[in-house]
Amino acid sequence: MATEAVQRLLQFGFDDLHLGRVEARCYEANVSSERVLNKIGMSYERSLPSFELHDEDEEASESLMDVKVYSMNREQYISPLQEKDLKTLVSDKPQ
Repeated sequence: MATEAVQRLLQFGFDDLHLGRVEARCYEANVSSERVLNKIGMSYERSLPSFELHDEDEEASESLMDVKVYSMNREQYISPLQEKDLKTLVSDKPQ
């Protein structure tokens, strides 16, 4: 269900809003979200170090996590309609 939701967001971003690039972020420990981003074809770009603002008297939290950044350019995106057309072309191709 998450994969379909993200695919719909990409479709909206690229087809309706005509974006040139979409970026997604997830915590490094969130393996499920990272799997979804890989599955839909997004590319890993970089990790952003974690940080926390705190008072001088407070200690930094032990549970801070880095954030992974993924992206997809318009050229990498294949809309569901394009994918359907590609499958039709392949299946109609004489062997």
